[in-house]
Amino acid sequence: MLEADSLEPNSRIAASWVELWTDRCRVLRADEYSGKRLFFRPQGVARWVELDLDSWMEGYNSLPYLNARAVELDQRPPKELLIELGGGMAGQGQREMEDHTLLISFDGPPRIIWHSLDGLTEEISPTHAAEDGEMLGGNYADARRKTTVRHGRVQVGRVQQEGKFESGPDYVVTPITPGTYAYRAGRFRRVAP
Repeated sequence: MLEADSLEPNSRIAASWVELWTDRCRVLRADEYSGKRLFFRPQGVARWVELDLDSWMEGYNSLPYLNARAVELDQRPPKELLIELGGGMAGQGQREMEDHTLLISFDGPPRIIWHSLDGLTEEISPTHAAEDGEMLGGNYADARRKTTVRHGRVQVGRVQQEGKFESGPDYVVTPITPGTYAYRAGRFRRVAP
């Protein structure tokens, strides 16, 4: 495991381990088998906080993107961390990709205050029929919405879906009513459609 003091800019970390490096945020892959870790230092706080990204992306062997930025939800320090990340897996003619939104609070011990699955793509390649070489089957389905933070509020868009998922109707994005949500006293409340 990497120690917090090894995250300072003058440390010698193998370049292949670093996926994101800013003054307050690092995404590192410790080795081929231990997955990805996000380290974040809230503004005004000397300690680094470690988050295991694999707990959200279990089974997914690629992380096509990760965006992390500090946001202000409750109008008091420390700021929260908004993480937008996507992961995918492929094999045997099938590919799945997911998009997640996480909000982490650093008021007290770090904790997840929002986690939503906001995008899912399923691609299944057609197969050749044994008798005439014709292509059979195959599927493409995609469901997604935009979830972001603007002016201290979480904005959740409507789900746009294309195709039908073969994995079933229950495996789609997290059910959240579209609208604007405010975070006060440790809870989210819908404040506008």
